[in-house]
Amino acid sequence: MPAAPGTFYSWGGAATGSTGAQSVNVVTVDPADPLISLEASLSNDRATGLERTSAQARRASREGHRVVAAINGDVWGGYSGGGWSAPNGVHVRAGELMIAGTGLRPAFAVGADRRPRIGTIGVTIGLRRGDGSVLSVSRVNQSRRYGEIALYTPRFGASTLTSGSGTEVLLRGAVLPLRPSGSVTATVAAVRRAAGNTALGPGDLVLSAPAGGYDEVLATFYVGEAVTLTTAITPGWEDIGELITGREWVVRDGAPWVWPRPSSADAAHPRSAAALTADGRVLLVTVDGRQPGVSGGVTLAELGQPATEPDGQPGL
Repeated sequence: MPAAPGTFYSWGGAATGSTGAQSVNVVTVDPADPLISLEASLSNDRATGLERTSAQARRASREGHRVVAAINGDVWGGYSGGGWSAPNGVHVRAGELMIAGTGLRPAFAVGADRRPRIGTIGVTIGLRRGDGSVLSVSRVNQSRRYGEIALYTPRFGASTLTSGSGTEVLLRGAVLPLRPSGSVTATVAAVRRAAGNTALGPGDLVLSAPAGGYDEVLATFYVGEAVTLTTAITPGWEDIGELITGREWVVRDGAPWVWPRPSSADAAHPRSAAALTADGRVLLVTVDGRQPGVSGGVTLAELGQPATEPDGQPGL
């Protein structure tokens, strides 16, 4: 069924070896159509809190800019009772680095040329102090962890939501937003020892480390010190305007290829996936799950089994 210019919606049933019947939905997009754009969305435009995909689509829709399809993206890694749940990987919206985690991850992105791409990317962040020393920042707008320094921007929320331990350094004067590649200079406005939950005003940045790790290093910062934050995404991806990461690859060069392979890979679950075809079309695929007799869900290997339906549309 045509859903919009260059966009088609397919749905129906399939069968797999793990749980049998499946309910499958596929949106096929021609990104070359000038009326179509692909955009990354974030719950309430910030890292904290949850928002249904349908609600995000309605919020983004306006006259001349209607969302015709939406799909879940990155898995999240928050606290079930902590009031926030930031995605695990990297998130870029309209050229702004909103979230960044550690390591390399599969990524789906759109560049300045409007062409989608898929690959493995990572983001590194360095912090240069006034004395010339450089520290590594591990995460942006994610939960701080022992042995790491986390950076919080106003995209995280109204405050850092950290516990009253460790050290937090408030930075002001940076020209935001933060970009996937680039540098911003800021000035230390406050050093808060054994204190958390620092307020994040417009234009504020906060460096944070839990007790027993880099908190003693952050405690050596002083009010008025000038620092420079430098972000760097994987070479070749610097022009990215929209980007989300996933947890695993499921297809590579037209064949199933599950990497990395967590224990959940071989269990049947509801699944969401994004893909590129050889001719440059984008596929957004969902398989329902946990509905015995209707749709039981699939393993990652089953999700990655490419096939072609008689009408030429991709199928499970």
